[in-house]
Amino acid sequence: MNWLHLSVPDAHAWERFWSDQNPAPGRLGESWARSAASGAQAEGPLSTPVLTQERLRVRQERHHKLITMWDQVLGDTGALFEQKDFTLLLADPQGVVLAQAAGGAFAEHSERLHLQVGSAWDEATRGTNAIGTALVEGRPVVVGGAAHLARPNHGLVCYGAPIRDPFGDVIAVLDATSFLDRADPLAGAAVVSAARAIEEVLRSTMLDGARGGVVQRLMGRLKDPAILVTADGRITLANQGAMGLGLPFSQAYASGDLLRVGASLQSVLGLTPLELDAAARGQLALPGLDVEAIETRAGRTMAWLVLLLPQAQRARRRVQSPDPFEAMVGEDPSVLDLRARARKLARSTLPILITGETGTGKELLAKAIHGVSLRNERPFVPVNCAALAPALLHSELFGYAPGAFTGASPAGKTGRIASAEGGTLFLDELAEMPLELQAMLLRFLQDGRYHPVGDTQAHQADVRVVCATCGDLDQRVADGRFRADLFYRIQGGRLALPPLRERTDLALLCEVLLYRLCDRLGRRNAPQISAAAMARIASGRWPGNIRELEMALHYALVMSEGEDLILEAHLPPIAPDPARPEPARLPPAPSLEQAEAGALRKALSQAAGNVSQAARALGVARSTVYRMMRKHGMGSPD
Repeated sequence: MNWLHLSVPDAHAWERFWSDQNPAPGRLGESWARSAASGAQAEGPLSTPVLTQERLRVRQERHHKLITMWDQVLGDTGALFEQKDFTLLLADPQGVVLAQAAGGAFAEHSERLHLQVGSAWDEATRGTNAIGTALVEGRPVVVGGAAHLARPNHGLVCYGAPIRDPFGDVIAVLDATSFLDRADPLAGAAVVSAARAIEEVLRSTMLDGARGGVVQRLMGRLKDPAILVTADGRITLANQGAMGLGLPFSQAYASGDLLRVGASLQSVLGLTPLELDAAARGQLALPGLDVEAIETRAGRTMAWLVLLLPQAQRARRRVQSPDPFEAMVGEDPSVLDLRARARKLARSTLPILITGETGTGKELLAKAIHGVSLRNERPFVPVNCAALAPALLHSELFGYAPGAFTGASPAGKTGRIASAEGGTLFLDELAEMPLELQAMLLRFLQDGRYHPVGDTQAHQADVRVVCATCGDLDQRVADGRFRADLFYRIQGGRLALPPLRERTDLALLCEVLLYRLCDRLGRRNAPQISAAAMARIASGRWPGNIRELEMALHYALVMSEGEDLILEAHLPPIAPDPARPEPARLPPAPSLEQAEAGALRKALSQAAGNVSQAARALGVARSTVYRMMRKHGMGSPD
């Protein structure tokens, strides 16, 4: 989960802000400044912002379905928050609390702070807080201690997660608040899980409505394979024909004549909701797919019915064969947009320039482009221009004639350009190519002709060139270190990979990298990452980007020694990003062993020795609890 952790950089940051409006760094400073500009006060609101009973009744009736879903989903989760002394709140898009539950020892204190039904907790009223800030940021937020803009809230820790409707719009926020010393990553994880559960109920309810019901009955009678895709890009239903195609659904269970499934449109068909929408409007042709939009009475698209036409063999190969772009994991908007543009460019004849910092996946993107291009059955040949001396690079690219120079092979050598005949030549670190070779490359790009070293006869090759660099080519052109004519020739299509520190899908990326690492190491199950460890990862600068992150996770796997949960202590030292605040944290325990033992004792005590309950509280398997008990000499419960 991609949490935004807001905590003060030092003990005096809050006082400095209010004394001279000196901003705190990063997103915390942005939230403080935004809240103060909207009228939030240092000591909280001047009057108690609680709605009258009549106004509250009108607002609750407007959100009646949402409150009903809150009651359905809460279930045993409420008992967990009660046990941990957290008040659980459901707020509407304006930050007004619609429903309240749990509380435990914190309940009386929450009333004094007006953490109650009918109270307003938007940023303009209360300043930085999990409800109001989650509404602005559109993602899970944890606010600890003096990171709250209003002084009366400095003793609190709040976890807030937005709830989105099937169209992707934020319609509510789920919040858990307690005393600061009750800070618990498990509470944050439970908040996000409950928010996601409400979203799933919303999605199912929408599709069970009048128009959705008609579509579902139609799907059950169709002979052609068919799937239903919601507006946020989730595949939710499939008929028997679609299940017979072996599509990579993450889950599936019977629901009448259909099967309810779980998977993203991107992972199954390699498409985005924008592409489906364009296909439904007749603006884009998707071979083998017939797309129909399902609209609300107001004319808003709530889903698409997608027929996977069996007569289109090309479509069958597409959905059954691995999509080269699946290797580029990500749900960040910039990554999704990049993949969509790269897919279109791949089908063209334009030269492509990929830019991005080291470790962002430039060669992976180049391979994906080759994999979906019309040249995908021919070779993909990579060349790192920075790894070879200029003289060697010349012969590597263009090859050489027999006896071209001292030590040359009598038979000569075929260059990388000739090896890539009919396929793709990937020139990585192009900025390091010497000027002399830049001129030769330009000539080759113009007409496909080149001269091997020592050969007076021109050779011809049909090769698509994809270039990449982590250097600033614009600046090198300005400095005269890179030819302007070559620069404009290679960037027919320019794709910029975002650095890891700017991506919003870090949790998903870590999950996939861990899975791949465990698969490579022969480990059956990949561990989870604790909220504290995820916060530490999210606060990093990661100059080596995905490559560096993968090494850090490999290190954590080694240090965790087969544990089901990666803790912050398992991670290697991570260079902090000065643009981001440090994650909120409790005072560190003397050692990892003592921290683990303390957490185990507390969980067993609160569960009265019930191992199953303790395992649920810790978020681990029962077998892990038994192993931890043996490890710390606690014996077995009666």
